[in-house]
Parts: sequence; structure tokens; C-alpha cells
Amino acid sequence: MAGFSAYTSCSAAPYGLSLRAASGANKHGTEVKKEIKVRLMLTKKGIVGIQRRPKVVNNIKFGPSVMEVVKIHGHSWKEGFIKGTIPQLPLSVLNSVIAVCKLLSDLFPGREFSATSVSVTVGLMNLVGCWFDAMPCCHGAGGLAGQYKFGGRSGGCVAILGAAKLILGIELAMTCRDMNSKEESFFMLICAAVSVVGSSAALGFVCGILVHVLLKLRALCVP
Repeated sequence: MAGFSAYTSCSAAPYGLSLRAASGANKHGTEVKKEIKVRLMLTKKGIVGIQRRPKVVNNIKFGPSVMEVVKIHGHSWKEGFIKGTIPQLPLSVLNSVIAVCKLLSDLFPGREFSATSVSVTVGLMNLVGCWFDAMPCCHGAGGLAGQYKFGGRSGGCVAILGAAKLILGIELAMTCRDMNSKEESFFMLICAAVSVVGSSAALGFVCGILVHVLLKLRALCVP
């Protein structure tokens, strides 16, 4: 009996592990499917909105914008503080300060990182940027972990990333100027939207090709 119980317990252990692994894989697959559905739904709504109001595309301007100082009135300060600062403050403190300092201490043991200095840099970025109509900025534990994973160990990786994005932005702006019709601009927007929403340039390229083929077939079928 002891041998039989030992045999059944040993044989059941891998089976239980396989069941847990399968359930975890199924759960992950379900979450991925839900995420893809939401992204496709948002992309579809964007495409339908552009088709219903094509003039929206004409209002899009490519290239660098003129930097101007924004006049912030007292009512805007009040609304921004109540609706923006207070709800965002717990998340910013946890993700942009506490999590960053904890991750830094784990990735670079022996170095000292002050939560005060991290908080001050976040505050300075937003205090300076808000006068020039900039988006709110902060440090992020996810970005730090990603840069470290791909080999970044100093501030030079951030400079290289910024330069690469600048070069890509200039290249894309030059490509946009080569668009000769609204149809070509529409394909470009489809590719860009799907690439951003789906986090995959290949997916955006495939969707752009499919839309192009469908419109060509529609033009052939409709006299």
C-alpha cells in the first residue's frame, strides 16, 4: 500500500503541474484575445470616424510645431489640480518614485538612490513643460526595466533612443510629404494607427495591404 500510494502521489504530481500550466496558458490566451478584440474595435471605430468625416485628415499637419508659451488661467489651474493632479498623484508616487527607486536598488546594488531627487526631477519636468503645452512626463519602472533588459546601463541609452526616434520622425515626415492623394494618406494613417495600437509594425503593414486590396476590389466591382 505504501508503494502504491507513493506511486500515485508521484504520478499525480506531474499531472497536477501540467493542469496548472494548461490553465495558466488558457488564461493568458483569453487575456490576449480580449486585448486584441479591444484594439481591433478601437481601430475600427477610428477608421469609421475618418470615413464619416474625411475632413479630419485634412486638418492633420506634419512636421514640427511652433513652440509658444501657453497662458494658463486661474480656472485652468483649479480644474487641472482637482481633476488631474489629485487622481494622478498616488499612481505617480508609486510607479514613478517608489517603484523606480526600488527597481534601481535591485538592478544597481551598492548605489544610493533618493526618492527626493526622483520626485524633484518629475516635478521640474512638468513645471517647465506645462508652459509649452507639453504632455505630462514622469519616470517609469517599466521603461527602466525594459532598457536594462536590452543592455542599457547609463543615461547614454536614453540619448541614443531619443536620437533614433528623432531620425525616424524626420524620415516619416518626409514620407508623408510624398503622399499625392487622400487615398495614400488614408493608407498611411491605417498603417500607423494599427502599428501603434497593436504594438507591431508588421501588423500595421499587413492591415494596410488588406485595406488597399479591398478598396481596389471595390473599385473594380462598382461601375
